[in-house]
Amino acid sequence: MDIFSLGATLLQKVRLVIPHTFCIRFFMIFAGIVMNSTSMFAQYSFGSKLYSMSEKNDYSFLEKILKNKQVVLLGEQSHGDGATFEEKVKIIKYLTNKGKFNTIVFESGMYENYKAWKLYSTGKATSSIYYQSIYSLWSTTQSFQKLLDHIDRRAILKDSIKIIGFDSQEKGELFKKYFIDDLRKTFNDRQIIINDQTYNTIKKVFIDKDLKEFADNKKDSIYLYQQYELLLSSFQKMHNLSKDEKMIKQVVLSQIAQVDFDIKVLQGYKIAFQNPRDAQMARNLIFLTELYPNEKMVCWGASYHFSNRIKDFDYTDITEDYLKRQVALEQTNSVNPISTFEDVKMLGDAHPMGEFLKNHFKSKIYSIAFSSFEGEYGIAEGKSYPILTPPAKSVEQTLAQDSNDKIFLNFDKKFMGKYYCSALGNMPLKANWNSIFDGLIFIKTAFAPPLSSYKTRDISSADSQNFSISGETLDLESDKIIPNADVYLMNCNKSVVANDKGMFHFTIPKSSFNDKLIISAMGYYSDTLSVSQLEKSNKELLQIKLKKETDIGFSLNEVLISSSRKKMNNLSAKTILKKAKSAIQYNYYQAPFNQKFFFRAQTKKQSGLTSNEKAFINTYSPNGFKVSQDPASNYFGEILQYKNIANTESKENWKGIGYLGVIIFRSILLSNQNVLYKTSSFDLQKEKIIEYNGRKVYVISFINKAPDVFSTGFGNPPAKSATGYIYIDVMSFAILKFEHFVVLYPDQPNDQENVIIESTHKITETFKLVNGKYFMNYCNEKVENKYLSKKDKKLLSELNTNYDLMSVDILTNNVEVISRPIDRLKLDIKIKDNPVNLDYNNFLLEDEDIKF
Repeated sequence: MDIFSLGATLLQKVRLVIPHTFCIRFFMIFAGIVMNSTSMFAQYSFGSKLYSMSEKNDYSFLEKILKNKQVVLLGEQSHGDGATFEEKVKIIKYLTNKGKFNTIVFESGMYENYKAWKLYSTGKATSSIYYQSIYSLWSTTQSFQKLLDHIDRRAILKDSIKIIGFDSQEKGELFKKYFIDDLRKTFNDRQIIINDQTYNTIKKVFIDKDLKEFADNKKDSIYLYQQYELLLSSFQKMHNLSKDEKMIKQVVLSQIAQVDFDIKVLQGYKIAFQNPRDAQMARNLIFLTELYPNEKMVCWGASYHFSNRIKDFDYTDITEDYLKRQVALEQTNSVNPISTFEDVKMLGDAHPMGEFLKNHFKSKIYSIAFSSFEGEYGIAEGKSYPILTPPAKSVEQTLAQDSNDKIFLNFDKKFMGKYYCSALGNMPLKANWNSIFDGLIFIKTAFAPPLSSYKTRDISSADSQNFSISGETLDLESDKIIPNADVYLMNCNKSVVANDKGMFHFTIPKSSFNDKLIISAMGYYSDTLSVSQLEKSNKELLQIKLKKETDIGFSLNEVLISSSRKKMNNLSAKTILKKAKSAIQYNYYQAPFNQKFFFRAQTKKQSGLTSNEKAFINTYSPNGFKVSQDPASNYFGEILQYKNIANTESKENWKGIGYLGVIIFRSILLSNQNVLYKTSSFDLQKEKIIEYNGRKVYVISFINKAPDVFSTGFGNPPAKSATGYIYIDVMSFAILKFEHFVVLYPDQPNDQENVIIESTHKITETFKLVNGKYFMNYCNEKVENKYLSKKDKKLLSELNTNYDLMSVDILTNNVEVISRPIDRLKLDIKIKDNPVNLDYNNFLLEDEDIKF
């Protein structure tokens, strides 16, 4: 009897994804175990003992299976398996309560999670710190929220559960914020002197991931490895290392391996999947078990990484047929495309970390995979995709006939037969799964993971005694429109910005009756109006005419008389930018604060507006204005109120409200991918000095000589296509305004081979002074996409988008901690059902007119 007849019992579904995509999908196969009674199948069908998992989730059978295990690996078939995530959390609860497994190790940054654990365990942070250290694939889900709730409950009982990580990829804010300082402290405490140049180089490659010069230049590459040797030889001088010192040393080793891998990728080396990363992750996990020798660990990651001898699979016609259908399904729905069929066959060269772990731990480790028969998968709050029905001779097809929706299989290692299973990427592969994993949890129906639920705070509605004014800002002499003027109260944090047509609407609280309203614009003298007088005009359209500056707006090449002007003129554009960067810590708020914004996301096609979303959003910055490669990860927020006045509703991460994280990323102060931090990539020119709000302001123009993603934040701009202006206060060197215009190379849509897209972006950002410190005032990004015929460049259609972010209020006292990362803001029915009655009409932004 062949293996298929032996038990049409275990087979069906495995979903592959390759290099990055491969790993992204394989990031999810390992998860739980749950059973109690006897199955309808023979005990050792397909070389496994089967346990039916009860409704009460009795995992007592695990006690015997895991009795002498030091490490349990919980995989997952893809990063979009909500049923698997739920089961893994239940298993972790059981193992931490009953099995003495008090350490959870995630496939996330090793340093970041160690740092998160240190901050949490010492009372310097709550468990929400793990939202920053665990990859968003998991931390955005309700399952992860339940896991943190369990950890918090155990902490109350004085029985702490440790969360740490084993990945060599350090992607988050904690690594960027703390690692270099911790590295310095490690050597300084041992009185080992390392020069600043070495630390700067390490920061460049470990933190900034700025690797191009080291990949392209042999001399620079040799220098980099000399710095590595300096660090490692310094560690050799240290004896009796503490846990913290051991961790820092291991992180250095881990990052050296990761950077080496990244450089080889830049150099075009063909590397089978992520073999170097898997090898380093295995070394990291082994290190953690040695750092905590008396602790039993549960690991959470992708089944692919936890697999053993996956290379011994058979590439069959059935697998190829499923791969074709899956590629068609996901490409149709604009998911990251699966690579080629050759990528699947390359599995023969794969060496996942599970191989290394089995060789090291022998019988002390137990790996569990997951698979399903039906249902859906997808990233939290993203698109969902149906699981293709597994083939007839598969584990999944056979187990689906059982009356139990969840079944655990404990594999017999002596069994040598091959059969179909979909434990990798929901795609059926024929292999000896008994040698790849130790066990399998079958969950009949899968579902995409629900997004974590965050509480929406209530805020009081506007005072009924408020009054509103509307107006327009014009040039005194020509009556021409002055766009984007600042309108704000002198003694209050409330403000608005006029739109591109000079129009504004402002609701003024009664408490500000004795205040002054200030109207300012670049190149004009400010005007100040009494609020008490404006109250009488609240039903009239105010015309506010500003006088153009005359005595300050000279060209810098003019003959200057005063000594102060000579001093201003002596500074080069590069020096001015350098001073502006150095002064950030003095000019911009550096402590935690809340800032409330009005946000509008609008999309227009020829047929009219397809999306017109408006929202009020409360944000939380725990560290103030700090530069980062990923600034959105240092901002948190909640949607207070939302509405969409167009016919359709956008729920995609890169559209609509979800685009707010990208707007934050464009900030000249928060992101290090712009002219302020990559000055050497730009030609700079000091243009003139103008007036703004009673101050003299330098106008610096820039042109990017060789734009790339590290200097512009955009992936493919051609040479000299990224230009703009920076406006800098001549006294304080505070940046008051930033304008950036970027034209991208023509691109081709995935599904339209005869069409090219020409994209242009215009970004405007302004800052305002509040109680002696500057805060973000207004951000706007306009995106124009022209669809052209590839043959004759004829215009076929246009798709334009416009994003506006406007400050409403700022709070620096009694700051409210918000736990949802800003780049994970998604629409929530509860928000729309429970508005907080803020006035959308306070913000006059031109509708149906998205143009440059």
